[in-house]
Amino acid sequence: MKKSWLIFLLFPALTFGSCVRKSYRPVYLSVEDGVDRHYLGEYRDDQRYLDLAKAMPDMRREALAHISKKAGLQRCGSNVLVSFRDGRGVKQGIYVKTGTRELDGEIVEVITFFVDRLLSGQMDDLEKSLHHEIVHATMRSCMEDRYKSLPKWFREGSAVWIAGQLPDRAEYILGNTLFSEDDPFSLLNGIESSRHSTDDYMEDSLLFEYIRQTKGPQAPIQLIKKTMTGLSPKKAFTEVSGQDWPALHSAFQQWARNFVAKKLQDAFHDEYQTALAAFKEDKAKARDLFSEFAKKHPDSFLTPLALYRAGKYHNFTGQFQEAIDTLNRLFGEKYKKHSYLLDDALVQIGWSLTELKKYPEAILRMEQLIRDYPDRPTIQGRAYYRIGLAYFESGKQFEAIRPLRKSLSRLSGKTQESCLVMLIKAYVKNRDWELAKDTLEKLESWFPKSKQLPRLRELVHKQRP
Repeated sequence: MKKSWLIFLLFPALTFGSCVRKSYRPVYLSVEDGVDRHYLGEYRDDQRYLDLAKAMPDMRREALAHISKKAGLQRCGSNVLVSFRDGRGVKQGIYVKTGTRELDGEIVEVITFFVDRLLSGQMDDLEKSLHHEIVHATMRSCMEDRYKSLPKWFREGSAVWIAGQLPDRAEYILGNTLFSEDDPFSLLNGIESSRHSTDDYMEDSLLFEYIRQTKGPQAPIQLIKKTMTGLSPKKAFTEVSGQDWPALHSAFQQWARNFVAKKLQDAFHDEYQTALAAFKEDKAKARDLFSEFAKKHPDSFLTPLALYRAGKYHNFTGQFQEAIDTLNRLFGEKYKKHSYLLDDALVQIGWSLTELKKYPEAILRMEQLIRDYPDRPTIQGRAYYRIGLAYFESGKQFEAIRPLRKSLSRLSGKTQESCLVMLIKAYVKNRDWELAKDTLEKLESWFPKSKQLPRLRELVHKQRP
């Protein structure tokens, strides 16, 4: 299933705070360096956060200098501040948020990073993400309420392009699309698509790159400035390109298709597809083809996908240690930016560890998964299931009950059936007959053809006093 959440190079899916100016009067705000250090969340004593907070003033200054140099953007009176908080309760997939606030009568743009999501490794390129958000903040400080009236494709396309995120964002979005086995060319659905998602940020920023390549390096900067001084985005593109909007958009669409085709060709997409097709006939052959792909093409943006599938197929073919060794490579510096794979990779590692009877390590890795992905109910369900299974198989049926119960509503199919079976056995072992009976009734209702039913009925009714 395709993941709707994205991260910047590890690309974060970004949203904008309301343009309503709210009172923002934290006495602890250090206006001098533009960073609010009064974070009191779960990670306040974590050295990783402390290092991040210490580095942020320099990163903020560098980001302001970058957007000034690349696009000529300057702050228009409003200050740009950076703050931190935890992301619990915030919609999944959001790792940073920018909003307009008022501080002692001064309008400020506040960029808030969600620390728990940063430190989990789900957003790798913090610097470019900060550049991206400062583009939004700076343009909004200059345009005020006019900024929110700009189409999203312009806001996001200019921010991605100015921040220098296009190369990595393109590979991330294409990789995530291929991970879901969708058509990568379906991403080019038109700049003005009515259902604009974070996947569209690639196409949005490609339009600015197209203008740069066809009209010169200053062309994107010219059209951004024209828009900021009052022209509509379409009018600005028309003036800079010398084409009317329909002709420009048509030429761009063909250029963008060529861009995607070249990215796929350079990544050896045909070889990847050959390995994927082999899975339907021969899992072991597909496993070996993906392993060979990763060896031959270590720098392809499809290699993390190949490693994930090779590891998964090692599990399918009973090679559990090989699965762990392969999947662990995704957490190294070279590939961890492809974060759309990491949660699924951890689930696969949990499978491997329980099969190898390395129960304490399995529990530890699954607890890490639950902590790092608090807003992914399906992933959490699979992690709780593996924890419950590890306890159950190690003879700790009582300890297995809580994680199995937590996983039950988040699972489906055979895994949910297995969860019910273990719960019934654990309740019987714990002599909790009413819960055993109730859970047996669920199994009968949800899985009436389960082969486990005769034995479990006998177990519950025979042993019940």
